[in-house]
Formats: sequence, structure tokens, C-alpha cells
Amino acid sequence: MNAGLEAQHPACSVAGCDRPARNRSVLVCEAHYYLKARTGRAEKISRKGRGDSPNPYTMIHRPGHPLADKRGNVREHRVVLFEAIGYGPHACRWCGAEVDWMVSARGPDKTVGALEVDHLDGDKAHNAIENLVPSCHRCNGARGLFMGWLRRHGDDPMIIAALQNRS
Repeated sequence: MNAGLEAQHPACSVAGCDRPARNRSVLVCEAHYYLKARTGRAEKISRKGRGDSPNPYTMIHRPGHPLADKRGNVREHRVVLFEAIGYGPHACRWCGAEVDWMVSARGPDKTVGALEVDHLDGDKAHNAIENLVPSCHRCNGARGLFMGWLRRHGDDPMIIAALQNRS
């Protein structure tokens, strides 16, 4: 590395990276700076193996299952709910919109949305049938955002009081 550049900008603080830092106040290089802006982490996440992956969904191998991908893999929560409620269409648990497992069942007018499995308690690893309901994309996403917010702020006394007054 150029000695003049090193004196001006120290090396990136991410382990194994020898590129110069963006500036003295941001001690990561350009690449790691933008990676952190996109993902919230300056280090890359290995996608090999379930333990290293941030994806909490359990994949199971079920070749021939109607919901399996071309390699025969399907997410466990989808198999559990599919075996309980079967082919659709079904009503979204939250708004009542018609949803179906198969995208091809949507039709040209797209009145039937794709079915997403919603975990009632927000725990994506809890795949018991009593925790799973059919949902449309909009409701599943909105509930996910709300559940995440509630996990971060649920210990606030005002939130606890508001939730207790609701029932």
C-alpha cells in the first residue's frame, strides 16, 4: 500500500481487508461501507449451513411435494400448513382476501393472491399447526413489521398498559 495514502487513511477495520478506510471518521473501506449501508453489517455472512445462515426457516427435502422447488426442497412451515388445510383457495386470516398456494391459480385478473404462511407468535422456527395461518402478502408483511417493533418496544410501560386496556 502507498505510504502516503496509509498516513492519510488507515486500513479498513474489517478483518482480512487491506483496503484504505473511507476517511478517518469511518474506519471501513468503500466496499464495506456500502455493504453495511445495505445489510446493517460490514462483514459478509456465510450462507453455508443452517447455523451460519440468518434465515430461520427450516428447509426439508420432499421431492414430489406440490410446494417443493426443482431440487425437492420446501420450507417446513409451508408443508405443515398445506397438510392441514390442503389446496386452496383460502381466505387470508387477517383481511379475508382470497389466497392460493399456486401462483398459476391467480388467473389473468390476479384477484387471487399468493398464500403466505404467517406465524402467529412471530417465531419462524415454531412450526406447530396451531401457530400457522394462511395470510396474504400485505398482511403477513405488516404483521411482521409490527411484531418486530413490539419485540423492540414491548417492555415500555405505556405499551404494556395500552395492550392490557385493549382486552
